[in-house]
Amino acid sequence: MPVAVEPAARTDTGNKSEQQSKRDNQSGQHDDEKSSAKQKSSLQLSEQERAEVQKLAQRDREVRAHEAAHKGVAGQYARGGAQFEYERGPDGRQYATGGEVSIDASRPDDPQAALKKAQVIRRAALAPAQPSSQDRAVASQATQMAAEAQADLLAEKSKNANNEPESPTKSPSNVIEQTYANNSEEAPPQVDFTV
Repeated sequence: MPVAVEPAARTDTGNKSEQQSKRDNQSGQHDDEKSSAKQKSSLQLSEQERAEVQKLAQRDREVRAHEAAHKGVAGQYARGGAQFEYERGPDGRQYATGGEVSIDASRPDDPQAALKKAQVIRRAALAPAQPSSQDRAVASQATQMAAEAQADLLAEKSKNANNEPESPTKSPSNVIEQTYANNSEEAPPQVDFTV
């Protein structure tokens, strides 16, 4: 799917269906009054329940770090904060088990701006230590956007070169002479098109 058609790319660490996520989110993500009444102290939990709480707490930290990495790199292209999916643990607390950061993946008309944006989106998608399959899909879309922007830039450059009148300094013999004269100078800066 072309990135220009997709108005917002989502990076996702979730493992639940959207319906389940909505139910979890609607059930009161961090309703302190309700959760404190339902919370059990660690002394009231069985060994198995304590192990589950530790596992959920670890997943919560991983998910939050994963989404923070996306948001931190996406910068101005992140649409709001991270959205999380929650699971209630045996202790009554809510733990993030999945999440997403929406990223504006619309393509600017200006090819240079599109190239820069695509590079940021790709870095944001691959920012976490362990990118998800959704993250890799977003990175792939950004790579496609970058390739299209590069093609547009080359087409513009070629069009501009064909429209310029030939000047004496650009004749083939002068170009050869300039090339030999420039050999003693530092090489011109190279443009890095990798994304």
